[in-house]
Amino acid sequence: MRTSARSGKNSGSNPLLLVLDSNEYVFAFGFVKNTASEELLEFLIENLPVHDIRIVRTIVEEVNSKLSPEQTKEFFAFINAFTSVDEKWVVPFDLGEKYLAFLKKGDAAIAAYTEFVGAQALVSENRKHFHTHKGRFPFVVWDAATCLKELKKLS
Repeated sequence: MRTSARSGKNSGSNPLLLVLDSNEYVFAFGFVKNTASEELLEFLIENLPVHDIRIVRTIVEEVNSKLSPEQTKEFFAFINAFTSVDEKWVVPFDLGEKYLAFLKKGDAAIAAYTEFVGAQALVSENRKHFHTHKGRFPFVVWDAATCLKELKKLS
C-alpha cells in the first residue's frame, strides 16, 4: 500500500469521524491482505482531509506487533497523514462496563473508545462480535467494504 499520495482535496462532503479496528490496518499493511481494507485506506488517503480517523495507543501496539518493520513504517506514515495517536484516553468506567455485558474485553474497550470520541462509525472485520450486536451501539459498525461504499456515496 502506498501512503505518499496526499491530494488534500475536499469534495465538500459531510466528513465522518471513524475509528478503525486493528484488523483493518493489519489487513491493509500486513502479509495477509483484505482487498476491501486496502481499498478503504487508499480511498481515505486520496480524499484527505475529508474524513477523520481517531486511533488509540492500544490499537497502534496491537497492529505493530503483527507487522514487519517495513510494514510498520507504512502504517505510521498512514497514521501521521491523518491524526495523532491518542496516548492517554480515559473512558468513563460505566461506558466500558456497558460493552463488557456482551463483548470481550478488547472489543468492549474499542467500542467504548468509539463512543467516547464521538465517532460516527467503527470499521471492523470482527463479524463474530461487533456485527452480531450492531444495533446496540450509538454508532454504525461497518466492515471495510461497506465503509468504502458509504464513503463513496458521500463524495
